Amino acid sequence: MDVSLRDWFKKINTYFSRTKFAEFSIWNIGLGTVFVVQAVLLLILGKSHSLPITTNYLSKDVLTSMAAGHTVLVATTRQLTTVNLKILVALILLIAGVAHLLSGTYWRPFYERNLQKGANPIRWIEYCLGTGLLIVVIALVTGVSDISSLIILFLLLAIANLCGLAMEQFNQGRRKLNWLGYIMGSISGAGAWLVLAIYSLGAINYGSGVSGYVYAVLISIFVLFIGFAVNTYLKYKKIGQWKNYLYVEKIYLLLELATLTALAWQIFAGALRS
Repeated sequence: MDVSLRDWFKKINTYFSRTKFAEFSIWNIGLGTVFVVQAVLLLILGKSHSLPITTNYLSKDVLTSMAAGHTVLVATTRQLTTVNLKILVALILLIAGVAHLLSGTYWRPFYERNLQKGANPIRWIEYCLGTGLLIVVIALVTGVSDISSLIILFLLLAIANLCGLAMEQFNQGRRKLNWLGYIMGSISGAGAWLVLAIYSLGAINYGSGVSGYVYAVLISIFVLFIGFAVNTYLKYKKIGQWKNYLYVEKIYLLLELATLTALAWQIFAGALRS
């Protein structure tokens, strides 16, 4: 192949590469706008719905202690504050919206450089905050109010996403993959869902159950979370279209859109509708 033909092919390849990245800029700006608009609509249309934040501690049961002749401790619950469910869900949408708008504009050079390396650290940092708050919202509507449990759930999802970030960073340019990040992240994420399952079963077996819409939220968001794990697995296995990291990135974007939209409007329909 002569030099002029090689240069021509190089220019064509550069053009199509830039076109793909330009497409992602449009995707991110569009997605960010959709999230921000949804947050604003939720704040305008949704009614305020406060849920309690409590703490559990041991306290002396005076009457039982007097009868028993020794100190008897019992578990006690105290309400610390309340949280507005509408504000919390809108905040999740705003975090995602701002992250995507910046990825398509101010952070675009950084975003595109990392896409070329087969990574997106912005995604994982956003997920740390967004999915951490998302699992807190699901926990609250499921009946979890203890602040310690809520913090642990948030951290479990944050750790899961930090493992995703570590997986991408540590495996760049490596032929033999280190799956430790994927395994640890999956265990951390599964642990959070196990806690929610236990609370839900407890409410069903020993209490009055949970609201009907909560079942839809639990099932739909759990299935979508599995979608994230599957997309990540296929990416590292390089199966079919997943050999192309840009294809993988599009799947992540679509999954996030589906997850946050499903959460927001199922919560709206079940608890925030005026």
